[in-house]
Amino acid sequence: LWAKTKIGKGQVAALFNGVRQRHLCGVKTANISWSDYRISCEKDLDLDIQTDHILITNYSATLGHKTCHSFEPNSCFSQFWHPRFGLIMSIVAKRDIQPDEEIFVSYNYLIPQAPDWYKEQWFSHLREELDWSEQEICSWA
Repeated sequence: LWAKTKIGKGQVAALFNGVRQRHLCGVKTANISWSDYRISCEKDLDLDIQTDHILITNYSATLGHKTCHSFEPNSCFSQFWHPRFGLIMSIVAKRDIQPDEEIFVSYNYLIPQAPDWYKEQWFSHLREELDWSEQEICSWA
């Protein structure tokens, strides 16, 4: 997702809505399969983009699902009350974002449950961006 105009710090850059998936506390539900587009909205509510809605030619009511991951993001997820959709998620700028700049968020996956690409990026980030030694990484993991 790319900024078309300047987005000021604290300004909403995009919205994220999708199919609502509720989780009842204390009730065991069927194992929900992995989705690259599922996001937690509340403790008991996830939003997910259906497979046939991933392309913006099929779904463009909200575009937050097009935001890529970074461990040094310029934006973050935040709850948003939408007058039509109700409680959804938004992408909010953590700093000013310039026109034609890509918008990034941290997906905040837990490493044990994260997909392989995320784990690879995480350990690369520790080594290359944070200059962690192999000993530091092993003691953390």
